[in-house]
Amino acid sequence: MTRHASKATLKTLAQELELSITTVSRALKDGPEVRPETIARVKQAAARLGYAPDRSAVNLRTGRTGTIAVLFFVPHAYDDVGDGSITAIIEGVCRRLDGLDYTPVVQLLTLEVDGLARVRRIVEGKLADGIILSGTTPQDERVRWMLERRFPFVTFGRTELFTPHPWYDVDNELAAHQATAHALAGGRRRIALLNPPEALTFARQRLAGYQRALAEVGIAYDPALVVHGGLGAGESRAATRALCATDEPPTAIVCATGVVAIGACAGLRDLGLEPGRDVLVVSRDGTRMASYLEPPLPTCFASLSDTGWHLADFLLRALDGAPPEDLQMLVETTLVPGDRR
Repeated sequence: MTRHASKATLKTLAQELELSITTVSRALKDGPEVRPETIARVKQAAARLGYAPDRSAVNLRTGRTGTIAVLFFVPHAYDDVGDGSITAIIEGVCRRLDGLDYTPVVQLLTLEVDGLARVRRIVEGKLADGIILSGTTPQDERVRWMLERRFPFVTFGRTELFTPHPWYDVDNELAAHQATAHALAGGRRRIALLNPPEALTFARQRLAGYQRALAEVGIAYDPALVVHGGLGAGESRAATRALCATDEPPTAIVCATGVVAIGACAGLRDLGLEPGRDVLVVSRDGTRMASYLEPPLPTCFASLSDTGWHLADFLLRALDGAPPEDLQMLVETTLVPGDRR
């Protein structure tokens, strides 16, 4: 038997082991028709000789690209405080795809970007086998377009379209209700809500949870206490200062993300107010970031790393033909009290 200095192929592996190319190929795929000792022998040789499958040949044969497109919505300026939630989600995606023949390619989008054009470019250009998408709207045109073409995808967030599609979501209505109810239980009566842009599905869900918590204790909804907009720290800092400059400032602020909470705390300190003491700040969190602030903030927690894992898992299952009704999951948040001052 000979050693091969050039790149190992199925043919050179077969020659090295004195097996057929078909047997080597099936052994590398753990084919049930191949004896376990042969599988082990083939894999040992493949590792020793540095064999790796020719991706271009595999893609040509299967019609797949080996790429997953991850299109994530970033509703704030790129030069503001970084959002660790996106990193956590991507980590979860990569963890699920680890060891598989798929490579995630991440693109960050703002409201100013034409999301449908970006999706069409990927699908029509055959640049990816499937898409993970965030920043959904109730009648999301990107989702509708992919449904019409039966292109595999999964969304982080829900829509209100009649046709079922794969999605994974955190219960944002519950999170906002938990946060508002927590503030009310602490004696806070004038509660502000810093919310995402109104066009987004999860903004409407959060507003519904906030309003429901107020209604349960007989407090009338005051739209002057709700700010819809970008979720950057700078924007929430300015919004907090504006809210606290009114004749009836809030005694608590419910924030959509940890970055928003950082901005709210900064806005309060700009005015000489102490978060947690003068104004309670309650955040949605998925990375434990709020626990490192001073004081630690009460949060409504659901792991965003787990979110990324499930998004990738749902997409893999969609690629294998699983029905969309089996690829839908709503996860509840857990209230973490933080500092009760």
